Amino acid sequence: MKITLLLLVLFLGCAHARPIGDSEALLSLLRWPAVARNHDTEVRLWLDHGLFIPRHLIRLQQTGSGISGTLVRWWPNDPETQALVHPILKRTFVDLQTAMCPRVLSDREVMACVQPLPDDRARELFQKLTSLDVWHLDDKHCRSNDEMIVLTFDSDMLLVETIRRGHYEHHEFGTSSPDDDSYVPRAAEIATFSNDLAALFDPP
Repeated sequence: MKITLLLLVLFLGCAHARPIGDSEALLSLLRWPAVARNHDTEVRLWLDHGLFIPRHLIRLQQTGSGISGTLVRWWPNDPETQALVHPILKRTFVDLQTAMCPRVLSDREVMACVQPLPDDRARELFQKLTSLDVWHLDDKHCRSNDEMIVLTFDSDMLLVETIRRGHYEHHEFGTSSPDDDSYVPRAAEIATFSNDLAALFDPP
């Protein structure tokens, strides 16, 4: 299920970008460390599609010559947010999201469907990201926090976290007009094929 909610305002925050929404609660639920504290080579791609639409987190890790990957589909589960949803719609939504999920985790803040990626998919995505030099999404594209950065992809926000050889980077991108001079081709391509990959594992 691939749904897009267009947000009117999305901001860039290259220097101070942080994972989206309830990400700290999600990492606690998954028992994953923050990327900056990881000693492995790792990429995390956070895709945010808007309120009440599952967000995606793609995690790729390189250990020696091996590449492993995990896709997490997650959404808010706190009482305040859930109170805004009609009970029947909420039940249908959760049933749909968890019906084909191999592993469902939940706490009072978030729910998550954890899907290991097949090795070939993980390696293919890692190689693609490496070919686009995901490790260096240049800061020259940064704008102040009241300006947008341009992407053309089927998701509303992308945050890229990487660590390699102890060097950590994070960059956040939102959608705007493709005619803007701040267009970032590599980031747009990363967002597009990451979103397409995530959609392959979404419920129908």
